[in-house]
Amino acid sequence: MGVGTNVQARAIALHHLDCPWRPSDIAQRDGRIMRQGNQNEEVAIVRYVTERSFDSYMWQTVERKAASFAQLLRGKINAREIEEIDTSALSAAEAKAIASGNPLLLEHSVILNEVNRLRRLQRAHERNEDMLAHTGNRARSAAERAAADIRGLEAAAPRMIDTSGDRFRITLGTRDYDSRSEAAHALAAWMGDSGLKWLPRYGHKDFGIIGRISSFDIHVEARSGLADLDMTVSLPEVPRSGFTLPKESFLDAGLGLVQRIENRVSGIPSLLDQAREDLEEAEQTVADTQQRLGQPFRHAQTLADAEEDLARVESQLAAMQDEPAPEPAAPKSERVELTVEAVRAYEPNLGSRDGAGREPANPFVPVTPPAAPPGNAPRL
Repeated sequence: MGVGTNVQARAIALHHLDCPWRPSDIAQRDGRIMRQGNQNEEVAIVRYVTERSFDSYMWQTVERKAASFAQLLRGKINAREIEEIDTSALSAAEAKAIASGNPLLLEHSVILNEVNRLRRLQRAHERNEDMLAHTGNRARSAAERAAADIRGLEAAAPRMIDTSGDRFRITLGTRDYDSRSEAAHALAAWMGDSGLKWLPRYGHKDFGIIGRISSFDIHVEARSGLADLDMTVSLPEVPRSGFTLPKESFLDAGLGLVQRIENRVSGIPSLLDQAREDLEEAEQTVADTQQRLGQPFRHAQTLADAEEDLARVESQLAAMQDEPAPEPAAPKSERVELTVEAVRAYEPNLGSRDGAGREPANPFVPVTPPAAPPGNAPRL
């Protein structure tokens, strides 16, 4: 029974009378009973195999296919041989071992599955160690950058000059402006004179210092972005003060660009608070990674014992392969003497008698054995 057979409500046991050619056929068969809607809490799956028969080859083929498909579907083909076997492949390996008539093969299949499981856990532990080391290094770099930003912001904070309201002052080129709208027109004129509008998409140009606000220089640079040319405006003496706009947005910013530059100065206290929070978070991450890094693999001894058992079983299997095959015993030379009289006298007991009115023999009625033949009549 396969796809489309719905007998799961009261199914309690599933019997595999043969080995199919595809692992998906096994999954479809098992899906007839191991599925939602079955009223039984426990079910049985029985696989019939014949020792020392073609069943061993069939189950070995299904095992190889199931392992290959499982590794392919995971999307991680990093070796030229199959190393891991999933649950469906394991059942196929066990059936193959049983059919072979060699109990060592079944033991080898079970131990190999356990070794592979423990090795996967060990690789996961090693990957976690690498990830922790990478996270710790990245956090240390972030802590160093945050500490440097804090020093720069603490040095810049005393130099702040209030430019809010009517106290606004900005220098663009060689002129000072106390009006934000006039400053916006001056920036638009600078954009036209600098040739920014005709700068190619994949170009790069450092326009340098174009002005000054609240005792801090204003720096502009053009760099190629993902979809357009990006313009970066920053205050070199104020860490974390830079912001980036696409070229078209920068050209059309107008008064908003002036206000955004002004806000970078007034936001120095909030930038300092954010840098201190980042430093604290990075230091906490470094402490956590150092505490978790270097922990031993907790299943190391279990893996070593399993690998030792696997080596023992494999050595026994190799020794069995090296042993010469026993010679078949010579058949007994027995000759049955048959005579014509014996063949004619033989009547098979088929539970019926000759004749038109024959009736089936009642198997529950004892049959009286025939009397011994007289004289030297042949007997069968």
